[in-house]
Amino acid sequence: PPCEECERDEEPTEEALDDAKEDPAHFASKLRQAVAAALGAEADAAAARGSHAEAEGLLRRCLDSAGPSASWLEKLGDALRLQGKLDEADRTYAAAIALLDKNETKIAMCLAKRGRALAAQQRYDEARQCYNQACAQYAASGNERRLAAVLANLASLYYSQGLYADAEPLYAQSLAIRERVLGPVHPRVATSLNNLAAVIDLLGHTQRAYDLCRTSLALCDQLLPPDDPTRLQV
Repeated sequence: PPCEECERDEEPTEEALDDAKEDPAHFASKLRQAVAAALGAEADAAAARGSHAEAEGLLRRCLDSAGPSASWLEKLGDALRLQGKLDEADRTYAAAIALLDKNETKIAMCLAKRGRALAAQQRYDEARQCYNQACAQYAASGNERRLAAVLANLASLYYSQGLYADAEPLYAQSLAIRERVLGPVHPRVATSLNNLAAVIDLLGHTQRAYDLCRTSLALCDQLLPPDDPTRLQV
């Protein structure tokens, strides 16, 4: 049989009932926030499993329960983008950005994610604007790790358009930041070396590209298991 404590836990406490009597609107708001938090935790778990459609449904329920929230909207944008619902993801990220107030890091994160959704739709000019704004925000806040990632994404945007001369200095800048911040022996440095080698090769600098690839592969051999996707790509 259930223990006595469990039976009591199922009943509202006297304190909770008093709160509801004194300020029903505040009590209802707290209840909605608690429901949203529980749904958000389920959505995070679903996203971690790769169940992005399930995460989308849970996040929509979060928003229905607690109202507009930049955090929930950003996560909903992620779920939509990862399902290929790119136009809706773009609009959702834009809505999240509109709710953020002077939080440079959070705004930059949403801008970078929005840039990825736009780039995947080949809306290159809009994507470039988002990436440039994100770079400016990360530079202002001193978040160099994320700045390096967005610089690489911006470089990849140019690369995908065949603008290799524009991509090369951005890949090089991203590599320099990662070597300084993460140290020269790091998987992300290996990725940056490989990216830079690819664009340099297309610019006709074959020997330099080969040397960069060898360095990248040596790092992968040192740091990554044989079946790691980064190592296989290199």
